[in-house]
Amino acid sequence: MQKVRLAILDMYNDEPNQGMRAIKSIVGRFDGQVDWELFNVRAKAEVPGMDFDIYISTGGPGDPHDGNGYWDAKYFDWVDMVWNWNLMPGNPKKHVFFICHSFQMACIHFKVGEVIRRRSRSFGTFPVHKTDMGIMEPLFNGLPNPFYVADFRDWQVVQPDLEALDDMGAEILCLEKFDRMCRWNAL
Repeated sequence: MQKVRLAILDMYNDEPNQGMRAIKSIVGRFDGQVDWELFNVRAKAEVPGMDFDIYISTGGPGDPHDGNGYWDAKYFDWVDMVWNWNLMPGNPKKHVFFICHSFQMACIHFKVGEVIRRRSRSFGTFPVHKTDMGIMEPLFNGLPNPFYVADFRDWQVVQPDLEALDDMGAEILCLEKFDRMCRWNAL
């Protein structure tokens, strides 16, 4: 059996964190099935090519709107490269898992929601509610509704552009909460 090729895009800007430790630990459980490589995006402006099957783009510190004009430009070029690859008929799909900071950056890039600073930092374990599409999502089989996630964020994505999401074939699978103004907050 051919090993799956995985690229981990480290968005932590060389700051020590538990996120990278956890990702490496999980990936290590599949040592015989997965070959992986680490790319230090923010500190060294490293991005992978298209020779990977799966990409994990991590969380990280700071404002997801900020970049230095170099690493962030390379990162968004990579996002567009994966997007365009997946649009080409016959290409095997490349899967990207955007986590926290990189998810917020992807939302900014694709213009699918507003990224704002939270009133206070989330810190801990919180319930997440599946949407109707999330209930049908095979990756969530066996998870209760709500299920719980570790959440440590200063920023959040609110006010989804449902038309833009629909145009790109995207679905909201889970929500942190609804507030009185019907704003949503996606992880």
